[in-house]
Amino acid sequence: MRLKTLWLTLLLIFAAEASHAQGRYYASTYRHFDEYGSQRKKWLKRQYISLGMAFMNMEYSAKYKEHPYSGPYTDTAIYLTKASSSSYAFGVGSFANLARMNKKQMLAFDWSFGVHFYSWKLVDRDDPVTGKYTLKAATMMFEMPMGLSYRSGGEASLDPKDKMLLTVGAGFAPTVAVTGVLSSDLESAAGLQFKMRPYITADAGYFFGVAMKAKITYYLTPLELMNKLDGDIHNGQSSLTVTGTSNFVVSLVILPFSFKWGDDDNY
Repeated sequence: MRLKTLWLTLLLIFAAEASHAQGRYYASTYRHFDEYGSQRKKWLKRQYISLGMAFMNMEYSAKYKEHPYSGPYTDTAIYLTKASSSSYAFGVGSFANLARMNKKQMLAFDWSFGVHFYSWKLVDRDDPVTGKYTLKAATMMFEMPMGLSYRSGGEASLDPKDKMLLTVGAGFAPTVAVTGVLSSDLESAAGLQFKMRPYITADAGYFFGVAMKAKITYYLTPLELMNKLDGDIHNGQSSLTVTGTSNFVVSLVILPFSFKWGDDDNY
């Protein structure tokens, strides 16, 4: 419980600080918007923020082996697979034109920064002999997806008359994952992992005076979140492996400066 409370507190603090800083940034940028050149205005009009839910299964494996010369031989293994019980995702990003097919279609280079939070309730049982036992885990991921996308509609033309929006893309996301595991008997473990993960993404939306889209991103490969080995062969060994499976994120995307589409020569 303490671990989950700590993670939630850190997440709320980060989200509040990011939202506050982002709000200050957009307010300041808006005040000076008309002072920027054409290229800078295009970049601002393609910026986006996203809020959503992330979904990932956790594979939990714990083993204990005691050497027979140290006492009675024991060989215990626990395998669990659980879906995340709660998850949140926040991101900011933009894209740049690489090749224009026509006024309403383009090939773009995308980049963004996102934070995902996952929590799992691995074990929650009442034993008549040992009492209540709980085992929980939480992971915070910091990701920076970068890739290529095909975009059509107002995002390509920056024209509010092109109201239908469609994007498909793929790329790689450098990922840093911080994971903690905590049980009710106060045994805990923590791990820090890095991996480059491929992803595919697609979104569709509409221009309502401000461009809004529904987006889904699928990360193709599993991510090892923790790998611990303690003890030795003479006195006994314990190992703990935690793996996050391939996962997807569903989010709402808003382009806050899209209300400026069509104000200048966008082409």
